[in-house]
Amino acid sequence: MLSSTNNKITLDVIEKYTQYGHGLATITSNKDIFPLAEKIMVLNNGFLTQFLRANGYDVSRIEVSKRYSSMEGVNEADMNKIFNVKDMIARVPELKGIYIELFQEHPEYITFNCSSYHDIQNVEISFPLYKNSKYLTHEKIREILLEVDIDPFKTGKLFLPHAGIESHYDKRFEPGWAVLK
Repeated sequence: MLSSTNNKITLDVIEKYTQYGHGLATITSNKDIFPLAEKIMVLNNGFLTQFLRANGYDVSRIEVSKRYSSMEGVNEADMNKIFNVKDMIARVPELKGIYIELFQEHPEYITFNCSSYHDIQNVEISFPLYKNSKYLTHEKIREILLEVDIDPFKTGKLFLPHAGIESHYDKRFEPGWAVLK
């Protein structure tokens, strides 16, 4: 931020940003066990939120309104802004091996290849096993893609060769459904 000539952030401003620390905090839930019990929140006054704001990001969807000392005190508006350690690890590709070994399930992202870019209605998407895990299923792919509003079942073929699955969109079914062969 200091090296950019496109903003008015000075060293004094950076020092104020860091006055409250990095901007992440943890609390432990008494209702769960590790790693689900360890919760992480993005504070509204730390360096992380100030950095994101300075770069034009709307942090209202991720920052909590105050620092909480227990899950019992979290207000409803902030409840879904707090996430657990498992959810965090599940979204970091560099931690894929650790996640798979600990939880014996596929993480919350997928690695894919696309081909046939010439026609958006006939895009072929493949999910190579060596880039994903043996726990990747047709249902998991659909769940992840629907979370980000991408539905390949509406546009073309879906190949899962390691699972022996080939899926095609079929107009006889509701949009978004796939027919397995």
